[in-house]
Amino acid sequence: MRHGGTFLALLVLAGCSAAPVASTTATSSSATPTTTTTTTAARPDPALIEPRLRQAQLPDDVLAPLGYTRNSSGEQKNYTVVLCPGELSTDGAMSATRMAADWIDRSGFYLHQYSVSYWRVAAAAETVELSRKALECGTFEYGGTSYTIAGELSLPQLGADAQFSYCARNGLESACQLVLSKADLMVSFTYFGADTTAAKVLETAGRAVVPRLSA
Repeated sequence: MRHGGTFLALLVLAGCSAAPVASTTATSSSATPTTTTTTTAARPDPALIEPRLRQAQLPDDVLAPLGYTRNSSGEQKNYTVVLCPGELSTDGAMSATRMAADWIDRSGFYLHQYSVSYWRVAAAAETVELSRKALECGTFEYGGTSYTIAGELSLPQLGADAQFSYCARNGLESACQLVLSKADLMVSFTYFGADTTAAKVLETAGRAVVPRLSA
């Protein structure tokens, strides 16, 4: 969006005499400014944020065929968007209402979902792009464990406004994340488990959640 103005100048030439004389020129100018309007996306209604975040939660039956069940004791209220870096420049645009959920399978592999609304709507998609900074982390510490970035995780497009996924490794275990947004909502899934099942679990979760991210 750009502000602009167009100026129209009117030039008047006047001069007369019975005998030849040097002509004189008078100029008059007037400016007619134009007005432009900018459209800013309305802030999400705070009263509606919590119901929408609940709607955005992954239903338990989506992961049930993969052997996962809800782990209520592991739920937290404040995750970071990505494991590294721990802070992003859009964090200040987050709403105060955030939700998280956890699922675990019989092997001890688990999946976290962290969901948040942004009062500045565009910040949700910006957050997904900023999440790419994870690829620059090299080796980092998270939860007392050392991980090394392995690179982007290839997943199909799931229908979100913005989407990014990557993996980090610690020996045989992977920590992989899928970050996606739609309108003002951002969802981050974090998977801890075997390399071989990371893509399937994250794609299944993401494909089920994207249609639930309503405005």
